[in-house]
Amino acid sequence: ARQLLVESLVKEGALIVLGALLIAFGVLHALGPLRRLRRDVAARDPADLSPLAADNVPSEVMPLVEAVNAHTARVRQLTEAQRQFIDDAAHQLKTPLAIIKSQADLAQRETDPLRLQRMVGDIGQTATATARLVQQLLTLARSDAAPPADQVADLTELARQTTFDWLPQALARRIDLGFEGEAPCKVAGDTVL
Repeated sequence: ARQLLVESLVKEGALIVLGALLIAFGVLHALGPLRRLRRDVAARDPADLSPLAADNVPSEVMPLVEAVNAHTARVRQLTEAQRQFIDDAAHQLKTPLAIIKSQADLAQRETDPLRLQRMVGDIGQTATATARLVQQLLTLARSDAAPPADQVADLTELARQTTFDWLPQALARRIDLGFEGEAPCKVAGDTVL
């Protein structure tokens, strides 16, 4: 009985060890594609926004790879939109700045005080238009970065602030500008937009 028990324990132990080795091999083999995927992601350049290769990935992990690829595509679109915005902004600013420089160069050579005064006025107008363009570009950049319009905006406060922002220009042109209103007017939307 003792000999049968020992033989049985040896056989059972060998089967348990063999089963554990087979399970470990199976798990390691099954996780191989995940380890390759992890290495590929870790080795990527930070600017590389190409989709992850989904070949040899277990079907259980496929939704994760697809979600990462969809997120990467959105980041790639956002990056491209930002690059395009910067290119457009640079192009929009290049012309007025060149005009200001040309006007300043001409003004430096002008000897007639009346013409000089008119040139300085032109420079001021061009600078004001350029400042307005910069403000528009900044507003556009903020609107691109703004979260979706599920916020609440107070139109009364927005009108009051806008009136305050335009007050210097109105006073310079001798325009009577003011705002009257106290009751809040809440709407769904983003104040910047």
